[in-house]
Amino acid sequence: MSVPGNDTTESRIAEYAREFIRGYTKTIDEYFSDVKTVIFRSGRGREYLPLYGRQLGVDIAIAVFYTQIDFYLFFLDKKNTEIETIRSEVANDISGFGWEWTSYAPARRRIQRVRELLGLEESEVLQLAPSVAAANIPGTNFVARGIADMGHEGYRHGVNFGNQAGERAESALPMVQEMLRRTGAPRPPVYKLFVIMPFGEAWSDGIYAFIRRAVARLDAPAERIHLYRADDIVSPGQISVQIKEAIESADVVIADITGVNPNVMWELGYADGREKQIVILNQTPSASPFDIADRRQVAYRTTPTDADEANLVQHLAAALRPPNLG
Repeated sequence: MSVPGNDTTESRIAEYAREFIRGYTKTIDEYFSDVKTVIFRSGRGREYLPLYGRQLGVDIAIAVFYTQIDFYLFFLDKKNTEIETIRSEVANDISGFGWEWTSYAPARRRIQRVRELLGLEESEVLQLAPSVAAANIPGTNFVARGIADMGHEGYRHGVNFGNQAGERAESALPMVQEMLRRTGAPRPPVYKLFVIMPFGEAWSDGIYAFIRRAVARLDAPAERIHLYRADDIVSPGQISVQIKEAIESADVVIADITGVNPNVMWELGYADGREKQIVILNQTPSASPFDIADRRQVAYRTTPTDADEANLVQHLAAALRPPNLG
């Protein structure tokens, strides 16, 4: 979870949205990966999995309304904007957003009223579930919570809606597969990016999320990129064999050699021996072993900045350029 330096209402809301998307995407990847592949191949990915692989401020924006007892967040299909609008009102009978309205008005009608108040067109709002156009948290002063708490809640809510979206997509599979069979729609290639990195370090999960964000910014549809690491492999088998198979089948291997972990170094050597496209990451390139000190490495901070992310995007794009992603 990223924690912005300034704990403002805007930063807390943005953290909630980022973690929501992360929880949603991770849930789809972990539990509905095969479903996702078929759904996106059919061209209906944005219909059934509208938040999958998105990044706030890059290809998705948010609009927010809140009172001291209610909170609404809409995800918008809009590029290069993080927060489209934030509006607040006092919860009382004069404003029309008091306790009785919040508690007893149907959720769908409340969400519709707030959408219209924010000036949002229905077509630009991404549906989180059938007839659910916003994340709504009534009965609490949600924006008064701390940034860590809002991020935690965002992730939890994202997981919940990710499961709903995945189950809905899964129920549509027979219809989608029949459509593909009848139309003979060709299956676009899926490019595999396999990550080798330490798992037990305090920074491991945060840097894996950093890599995911960079991959999401590549100029390619999300359904054509499969990013994973060894702990994402859930099929039974011998781990070392599965890692070698993953390296062999990868279009690009992303290797984080920070700390010169022995397992990572062995896997890097195996990938090099297989003549794979390799993007090497390192928090301390100056500490690299002699044999790879002259290899181009992507340096980044322990807490990656936007510049670090943009730099990684450039290296990944260059590594994937031979198989044209356009």
